[in-house]
Amino acid sequence: MIKKMVAVCFAISVVLFGNIAVNAENNNEAYLGNMAYRPIEWNTRSQLGRKYCQLRGGEYASDAGIYAETLKMTGHVVGDLNGDGIPDAIVVLVHSFGGSGSVLQMAAVIGYPGRRLEHVASINLGKGVHVIYVDIGRGGKIEVKLTTDDNLISCRTYHFRGNRITKG
Repeated sequence: MIKKMVAVCFAISVVLFGNIAVNAENNNEAYLGNMAYRPIEWNTRSQLGRKYCQLRGGEYASDAGIYAETLKMTGHVVGDLNGDGIPDAIVVLVHSFGGSGSVLQMAAVIGYPGRRLEHVASINLGKGVHVIYVDIGRGGKIEVKLTTDDNLISCRTYHFRGNRITKG
């Protein structure tokens, strides 16, 4: 479902932002899947939250043996988060830490004139949740529809302002 949503949203974004050459070609899965992201620490033993992790083909894995951590991109949506007319993206990441489960995170990636895209903010969506869809609206409004391992569905609203994602 998320792959279909990403493809549709990307196609819509190309139409909406087709006249903007700056960074528009970089807002695709291949580019976003090879960027550096700084995951949020959610486990006291986590090492990834203290550094940027360079994804390769949408994945990063530490080599810490039993405490190995992974960061994996599971999807993205393109839109204008900061209202500057340049395409930005929301990237959904799964941060796993050994045997203690995984946390879904949402990362804001901003396009700047004449520069590469940059990961500027993240927020935890929770453990045991899966994204059904993400929508970027006007004024930095981000709507997320999630399902849990128990098949409960929830809709959440987030806001992107000042290079921060906040809930509510």
